[in-house]
Amino acid sequence: MVAYPEIIGGNRQDLNFRQIYFDLYRLNDALSGLKLNRTAVATSYTALLDDYLIGVTSTAAARTITLPARALEVGKHYVVKDESGGAAANNITIDPEGTVQIDGGATATISTNYGVVRLYSDGSKWFTW
Repeated sequence: MVAYPEIIGGNRQDLNFRQIYFDLYRLNDALSGLKLNRTAVATSYTALLDDYLIGVTSTAAARTITLPARALEVGKHYVVKDESGGAAANNITIDPEGTVQIDGGATATISTNYGVVRLYSDGSKWFTW
């Protein structure tokens, strides 16, 4: 820890520059808005744990986005978006691994151009919102 002595009102105080830097970094994040991880995919894709927004950039053929079983955590979110604008012709299917369900069904489908499916988990299944 790097400390800098400063006299304030006759008292010596040590400033922790690492903490100050961290606080400024967090303040910058707060002021610059929320930033979430976006992954652009042009083919079928298995989501990673650190994915949040999965943008499907090509629907030249039908696509499947697979949600890994290990991603089932309370509060985990994914957003799958048709960024190509062609999902009406070639649907995007969101398919959890195994027997895990989405809103009581086996899969969710984006079948409208520029459509989106937002998902969250309760730890055992997925829900749309």
